[in-house]
Amino acid sequence: MILATHLCRLRLAALAALAVAVLFAPAPAGAQADPTLSIVPESASVQSDATSFQTNIYVSRVTNETGLGGYDIYVNYNPSIVQAVSGTHSGFVENTENIVVCVSAYIDNTAGHIILSCVTVPLFVGNGPTAPDQQLLATVVFKPVAPGVSPLDLDSTALIDPNGTALAATLQGSQVSIVQPQSEPTTAPEATATDPPIAAPSATFTAAPVVATSAPAVIAPVSATATARARSTPRRGPETGDGVAATSGGSGSPPVALTIVAVLLAVSAMAGGAFLWRRRRRSLSP
Repeated sequence: MILATHLCRLRLAALAALAVAVLFAPAPAGAQADPTLSIVPESASVQSDATSFQTNIYVSRVTNETGLGGYDIYVNYNPSIVQAVSGTHSGFVENTENIVVCVSAYIDNTAGHIILSCVTVPLFVGNGPTAPDQQLLATVVFKPVAPGVSPLDLDSTALIDPNGTALAATLQGSQVSIVQPQSEPTTAPEATATDPPIAAPSATFTAAPVVATSAPAVIAPVSATATARARSTPRRGPETGDGVAATSGGSGSPPVALTIVAVLLAVSAMAGGAFLWRRRRRSLSP
């Protein structure tokens, strides 16, 4: 019974040791991980009013003997959400003595894809570059079109070595979210203490005293007939109702102006009579 128990324990220990050995055993020399092609960032959020945004395509785990000789990169997207603007090669594959031809990016914003291609010319071919860690392979610039989410996948993408042999690769796509820009909250203006308004002084108008002044009397010239009537018409008392009110003077004597006029008329009459008498006398004399 005791012997059977010890044998059982030995078997369990042996199985455990075998399992650890298998788990930590190094991989065979020929076994290698597949190259990886990925879009960075894996997820992005871009405002719809942005002019453009950039994505990078990296390659890694290229550890085969001949290295990397070329690629056909297809980046597919939703053209109603985003559209490609440009695509550029990083020059990683061209960094050898091999003759490498890279063509300009082909953009189709109707179908929704952009293609970037490089290939090594099979003439005196040497090994291509290796990429144990991430190396930039290409860059694609997009512009937002409308809010929404668009995938950025790498379907139909292929990697080849310098001899044109296809390399199995792991493809890791991305996605981008186009969002509406957030409006900044408006804050009410802070109240500030202000001085009370100063009332404007009211205008006061003072009436100037009116000083009564008598207009200067204007003496109209008096004809001889009016003077004769004035001398022949008897004066009446004031406000008698049947004549003109008496001229104020106090003593009843005619005004000085009228007296002067009468004197002048008398002198004129005397002069005229003397003139007529002399003329008549001349006419009667022989």
